[in-house]
Amino acid sequence: MIRKLLAALALAGLLLSSACVRQVSSNIKVPVLPTALPRSPTPPGTVSTPASTPLTEAAPPTATLIQPTPKPTITGAEQTYAVAYISTGNLLNVRSGPSTNDAILETLGPHDTGLVGTGQVQNVSGSRWVEIRTVSGGTGWVNSAFITEQVGPDTFCADKRIPPLLDGLLAAINAQDGKALADLISPAHGLTIQYSATSPAITLGSADEASPIFTSSTTYEWGIGSGSGEVISGTFQSKVLPLLSNVTTATPTRHCNLLEKGVSTGSSTAPQDWPYEFANLNFMALYRPAPSGQEQDWRTWAVGIEYVEGKPYVAVLVQYFWEI
Repeated sequence: MIRKLLAALALAGLLLSSACVRQVSSNIKVPVLPTALPRSPTPPGTVSTPASTPLTEAAPPTATLIQPTPKPTITGAEQTYAVAYISTGNLLNVRSGPSTNDAILETLGPHDTGLVGTGQVQNVSGSRWVEIRTVSGGTGWVNSAFITEQVGPDTFCADKRIPPLLDGLLAAINAQDGKALADLISPAHGLTIQYSATSPAITLGSADEASPIFTSSTTYEWGIGSGSGEVISGTFQSKVLPLLSNVTTATPTRHCNLLEKGVSTGSSTAPQDWPYEFANLNFMALYRPAPSGQEQDWRTWAVGIEYVEGKPYVAVLVQYFWEI
């Protein structure tokens, strides 16, 4: 009896459950949701990323200024020199140290160029020595009396400092102002004067020597007269100044590194050459043409320019004129 009662109760519960499920499914649509993975709380103000990728916050963009590459500063170690003031047949010794007692490493010819300095300079027994890089790749020392700062012809001819330098030279000569002249001459080699390209060189080695030149009573032997064969002897004022003034007071034409017949030296019986020992110095030719009907009466003074620490100075004066 009891078993029959329990079976009846079970059957009734089953019928009731089946009716409820059908009622829900006919009135409410229940979406099937995928199983979600558990997530950690995300702090405010950040961007959440999948758990498999580490969280990285990009820095805010910043403006980058592209600065121009600065040009290297030229120093003494980068200075390039050329051999100068050495006459035909002589050579410049490159030594292992800054004195004539040191061993000779190699020799340089009078026209050699491209001597790169290391920046080392020493004064020994009144002489200034400069260290340069040798052909073999080492270093050696040369006496600065026989080198000059190398400047290319194109650079020289385009140098806007040259015209005012020449203006100052002409003014100093015309005014016979020794102090003004001394301020213009090379502090490295002074002022060398040649009566002609083949005459011996007379050198005023410093500003102190050049300053009194217009009034000095010192007598020099300037060379041999082309016509007379006699020695030209006398002071600067008596023998050279009149010939200089003959050009400087006549508004001479100016020619850069040019000694050409009919252009910068007028008519001549022989080609005109810049002196051998100054081959590595640039020059300006100051030309006074001959008067009409006197084609032989032309005169030129060539002004050799030397650069010292990058600044141009007057270093050489050489006269050219009609020579039989």
